[in-house]
Amino acid sequence: MADIDFVLVNIEEDADRLALQYLGAAALVNWDALPISARMMLFEGAQKIGGLEPATGLAQSLTVLLKRHGKIGI
Repeated sequence: MADIDFVLVNIEEDADRLALQYLGAAALVNWDALPISARMMLFEGAQKIGGLEPATGLAQSLTVLLKRHGKIGI
């Protein structure tokens, strides 16, 4: 994956925020079914997303979230 920031469009819309929450939850629920390459792309890509509120320690937070839900690592 290239080192770029992905800018999300219309992130100020409530419907977009809700859709992102559901999409993220779907990714979490289906994490174990995803190929390792897809897991890595999502994990690394999440840390490069632009247009969202900045989050420090995101990699650690993602790891904790995955472990809390019993998901296999990347």
